[in-house]
Formats: sequence, structure tokens, C-alpha cells
Amino acid sequence: RDLVEEDTQLAARGYWQTLEHPEMGPSLFTAPPFTIDGERVELRRPPLFGEHTQEVLTGLLGMSDAEIAELAERKILA
Repeated sequence: RDLVEEDTQLAARGYWQTLEHPEMGPSLFTAPPFTIDGERVELRRPPLFGEHTQEVLTGLLGMSDAEIAELAERKILA
């Protein structure tokens, strides 16, 4: 059985990028098909559910810790 993940041409062109995921372990992703100023763009792993909630609510929306705690108590936030 031929697996695309084992294709030597794709591997030589840097088509695959392995990222460490905190729940799934090492995971294979397709690398971006372009470069910027000759440099490959590095991928980052996708965030976990709710991983950036605090940062978004305080940094972008200006909510206080007390407001966020109230939303969590009311089960509005996961």
C-alpha cells in the first residue's frame, strides 16, 4: 500500500511538517506551499478549545477577571 506520507518527492520538497500537539502528540500537517523572501512559513499547532479565552476576553474585549469569573460561574464560558 502506498501512503502519500511516505512519498520521497513530497518529503524532499518539505511538504510535510510535524507539530507537537498537547493532546494528540506529534501530528503531521501539510506545510504552507509558499515561501516569504525565500523562507518557509512555520506552522503552529491549532489551539485547544478555550485555550485563548482569557487572553481574548481581557486583552481584546477589556473584561476584568471578576467579569470573566462571573461568566464562568454562570456556565457561559467552557
